Parts: sequence; C-alpha cells; structure tokens
Amino acid sequence: MDSELNKHIQALVKDSQDYVKLQVEDTKLRVVERLARMGGQLSSLVITIFIFLCVVALLLVAGALFLGDLLGSMALGFCVVAFSAAISTWLVMKLKRQLISKPVSNIIVKSLLEEIDEDR
Repeated sequence: MDSELNKHIQALVKDSQDYVKLQVEDTKLRVVERLARMGGQLSSLVITIFIFLCVVALLLVAGALFLGDLLGSMALGFCVVAFSAAISTWLVMKLKRQLISKPVSNIIVKSLLEEIDEDR
C-alpha cells in the first residue's frame, strides 16, 4: 500500500513539474508575441512619421517658393516659412505634454490592455 501511494505521489510531482514547465514556456511565448507585435507597431509608426516629415518638408519648400514668387524675393519667402516653422516648433514644444505625451501614453496603455484582454 505504501509503495502504491509513493507511486501516486511521484506521478503527481512529475505532473506538477511538467505543468510548471509548460506554464513557463507559454509565458515566454506570450511575451515574445507581445514584443513582436509592439516591434511591428513601432516600425510602422517610425515609417509613418518619416513619410509625414518628408511630406511636410516638401510642403514647406513649396510654400517658400510660392511666397518667394509672390514677394519677389526667394530669400524673403524662405525666411517667412522658416519663421512660421520656428513658431510652430516652439508651440509644439510648449504644448508637448498635451499634444504628444498624454495621447501616446494612452495609446500604449490601451494597446497593452487590449492584448491582455485577448489573452483571456
């Protein structure tokens, strides 16, 4: 009787160890999956920002050329556009917390919470 109980206990211990190993492996796979998703989202965001900045740069050059033609001096057109870009940059830096930090934090938290809900 004692040896039979011992066999059951050993089987239970082995099953418990296997279960823990599987849980650890599952957790590793979930972490890798989340990191892969976040990496994909990050690279997509970087590419989108790069394209957006290229478009903005081209629009600024076009605006400077247009203003230069209207004002009769290319240098004056570029100065007006540079001044307006400097003011815009200053405003963005002053309002960075409301315009950038909070929305980006909210997007990241929402994304992580959605992934956690999907796992359940």
